[in-house]
Amino acid sequence: MGGFTNYEVEFDAYVDWDDDITKHRLTPLDVQYLYLRDFETPRVMLCIYSQTPLEDVLSSLKTLYNTNLRYRVYGEGGWITFTSLRSPPQASATGHET
Repeated sequence: MGGFTNYEVEFDAYVDWDDDITKHRLTPLDVQYLYLRDFETPRVMLCIYSQTPLEDVLSSLKTLYNTNLRYRVYGEGGWITFTSLRSPPQASATGHET
């Protein structure tokens, strides 16, 4: 059994948020999200199930929006810059990772 962890993710630049594409990419990863537009830099709140690697979720967001990003556990310390060379998992037409 596992639990959920909440993360804050901040993008380095404006992102043209597309809820449908983001939902299609993140739902198979068992992620709930809330996009926050009212910050100086765009942010999204993530609720990630413990069996889902954070790196997969962040790689998906970075690939979708082509900008650098930072993250932190919600309500805790400083921001961590995300860098990854891994490709995010791809969802097939059935919604499962390939």
